[in-house]
Amino acid sequence: MSTPLVRSPLFQLAVLALLGTILPSSARAIEPDSPEVKAAIQRGITFLEGTAAGDMGHRALVGLTFCKFGADKTHPKIKEALDSVRGIAKNAEQLNDNIYPTGVAILFLCALDPSEYRQDIEALVKSLHRRQKNHGAWGYPAGNHAATCDTSMTQYAVLGMWEAEDQAGVPTPPQVWDRAAAWVLLTQGLDGGFGYQGHPANNFEARTKQDNSSHSMTAAAMGSLYIIKDRVGLSELKKPAMDDTPAALKPFENPEERKARLKTQIDEKFFTRTQSSGDAWMNKNFTIDKPSGWLHYYLYALERYESLREAEMRKKELDKSPRWYEQGARFLLRTQNVNGSWESQSKEVADTCFGILFLLRSTKKSLEKSSFAKFEAGVMVGGRGLPAVNDVRLRAGQVVAAPLAGTTTELLAVCANPKHPNYKKAVEGLHDLADVGEPSVLKENGPALAKLALIGKGDARLAAIRAISRSRDLDQVPVLIHLLNDANFDVLRESRDALRGISRKFDGIGPGLRPTADERSKAIEQWKAWYLSIRPDAELEVIVPESEINLSSAS
Repeated sequence: MSTPLVRSPLFQLAVLALLGTILPSSARAIEPDSPEVKAAIQRGITFLEGTAAGDMGHRALVGLTFCKFGADKTHPKIKEALDSVRGIAKNAEQLNDNIYPTGVAILFLCALDPSEYRQDIEALVKSLHRRQKNHGAWGYPAGNHAATCDTSMTQYAVLGMWEAEDQAGVPTPPQVWDRAAAWVLLTQGLDGGFGYQGHPANNFEARTKQDNSSHSMTAAAMGSLYIIKDRVGLSELKKPAMDDTPAALKPFENPEERKARLKTQIDEKFFTRTQSSGDAWMNKNFTIDKPSGWLHYYLYALERYESLREAEMRKKELDKSPRWYEQGARFLLRTQNVNGSWESQSKEVADTCFGILFLLRSTKKSLEKSSFAKFEAGVMVGGRGLPAVNDVRLRAGQVVAAPLAGTTTELLAVCANPKHPNYKKAVEGLHDLADVGEPSVLKENGPALAKLALIGKGDARLAAIRAISRSRDLDQVPVLIHLLNDANFDVLRESRDALRGISRKFDGIGPGLRPTADERSKAIEQWKAWYLSIRPDAELEVIVPESEINLSSAS
């Protein structure tokens, strides 16, 4: 007797194949590479291609979306965004409006080409440093919220500074990260969530009543906290490129080594407590389509928060289609307009960008990009020019020599001799001191630091100037003023920033990044006037030492 057709293996396979085409898509996982997701992204991109240009912030957001999509520099929307952003970057020192456009502009330039546009990125980042408020975060410059900091704007400042530091090698001073960390930790609500305008508690042990917690603001604050925690050395969102440790494992780190790289004085337990409470709030109140906050803006913040959380937990390679992504993607597929757009509170253009960035997993793309973004020409060709792996580390997105251990005096002695076999390592050690060194010890070595700043070589000069800034040594102010005339724009910038740090005058006094002779002269006279106002009898003339440096007498 023959086998009934319904029991035939070939028949059963045919039925299964047919069911695969007619069953709801919920029967299988949905990922950024799923055909229906890619089709929805393409429809959104087509919609954006037909939209009119808006202000710089909107252009930068559209440009960022096209960069993440994979468009090249010749695309009209990218060219449109680039022209607008670079036009603003030229006058970044005068920026005083809200933070969103600046943060998004930095993200766009970093996605486009962080090396080519480093100078523009740096100018925009410096404007964020200048606009950090007394409470430690960012917000509106005037109006009803002028006295407070804003959770929403702060996330875009943090995002911009992170991408700039990681991809373009544009550093943010540790104190900027530390103050931002304190603000986020102090503004968590009693329920573990975050509100719009943060009201800092009196201390890290306490919490105080905040604005109503919302999904969008809690995702924003928690995303910021994961980034800041990485920047101050308490976690690691990205593995170094030479680290082949499996993603699920964390490499052992000597406690002393870990302590040496920390750039915050805040106890780690406060970060842990805040993260735990914030994660619990997000889990308890999880939603996709009914958030308390702007819908598509929230989805982009949710993607960022979840991607950063996965990265810290070293889970980013373990789950290609997590629950939150599947639910968010299905919601976006279901609600996309016929013309390819999405629209809620932020209106068509911005909401469509947010929807596409969610579907692309934009933040995960950033996390997967190597931090090796900026090298001198030829360094990476065939590996030429790189020291042995055990002798290098990453600093500000660059491969540099591992730091030399030693006292401040010993490091300065080696930094004074570019022919010394440990010269590069000593310069890295001095960079570390400029970040975390004891100010009183640096001040004791002020004359040696000044000499190195005046006639040292390359990166050693910059490290010496930054170390003078950390020392807050008023005796070295004439040297910093003198260096404002230096032909090297990096030296000029570091000297100006050191003067601003020592004087606590972050606004107003220049010069700019590439000043004219008149602009230099004006700034120098302003700094001299400030110094003489606090030291009327000070001698401002600087005698440049002979080219041979001898720091053996440094204390």
